[in-house]
Amino acid sequence: MAQALKKTKRSLAVSCLYLVVAVALTYPLVGKFTTTIVGRSHDHEEATFSWSLWWTRFSLLELHQNPFTTDYVFAPFTVDLRMHNFAPLYGLLSIPVQPLWGAAGALNALILITVALNGYTVYLLAREVLEDDAGALIAGTLVAAGPALTFHLRAGKPSFAAV
Repeated sequence: MAQALKKTKRSLAVSCLYLVVAVALTYPLVGKFTTTIVGRSHDHEEATFSWSLWWTRFSLLELHQNPFTTDYVFAPFTVDLRMHNFAPLYGLLSIPVQPLWGAAGALNALILITVALNGYTVYLLAREVLEDDAGALIAGTLVAAGPALTFHLRAGKPSFAAV
């Protein structure tokens, strides 16, 4: 029983560490969590991704229709969103959060969770392979803050940043 409690405490501490890494990577986002999205001002992918989260919720809960098509972009024509920057899993995961924080806050929460889970998952894998907590922490941090993931986050494609 004491061993299980120790393991749970370690897992919680490591998860919190990677959440801190996520906040540090996206700083100053945490201060503008519901009003700003990650990315550069001249890029439009972030806004498109945020719209996709909103559209998933709106199409399923308000319109009761398939979220993979819309006539809300080029009305009155229907647009097929299957080849669009559309992440239905992220959209579904954002539905419970959107009434509280809106689409921007939901996107930011998904970004923070993606970074933290990437680090934590690699930590678990490295701990299993290396049998070393310090090495596993370093491996998880390198993946969570690595250039491939931060590139996709800054490009407004957090679904591509998931390991």
